[in-house]
Amino acid sequence: MNNFDSLEEPVVLSPERRKRGRCKEHHKREIQKKIKYSGDGKVPRIGCIHTAGRNTALCHADQLTDADIATNAKKFYETPSKVAQDQFILNLLEVGEPHRRRKKVENHDSQKTRNVEVKYTLLTEDHPRKVKVCKATFIKVLGEHSLISSLFFQ
Repeated sequence: MNNFDSLEEPVVLSPERRKRGRCKEHHKREIQKKIKYSGDGKVPRIGCIHTAGRNTALCHADQLTDADIATNAKKFYETPSKVAQDQFILNLLEVGEPHRRRKKVENHDSQKTRNVEVKYTLLTEDHPRKVKVCKATFIKVLGEHSLISSLFFQ
């Protein structure tokens, strides 16, 4: 039988790990996030039929060129980080209070009262200028995104 009581050699911990460290970017969930927030295979396009004669105050999508649409999609997807994409979306939105409230229904219980008005804009190639667009075009150009979905489908 072995007797280890007589050993006086101290145990020394090595500074190196014995196991390989985790690389979080290779996890399955992280790979799925990168695919979800990248613009691969998504074709941006105008999602409405508004022209200069119809609803001109609402949507000016007919003023956007194909280069403008491609520029918006490129700037949105150039960083696959969700936080950066959320910031880009928030820079294109103008949120405020409604200017007027109309009484549409006699029964006030069935009428929705909205306290927020959202205006959607897209960038043009001459960058400081933004073009006001409708919700459908905004979604089609930037694609389905979690922040967009949470704003629209509450």
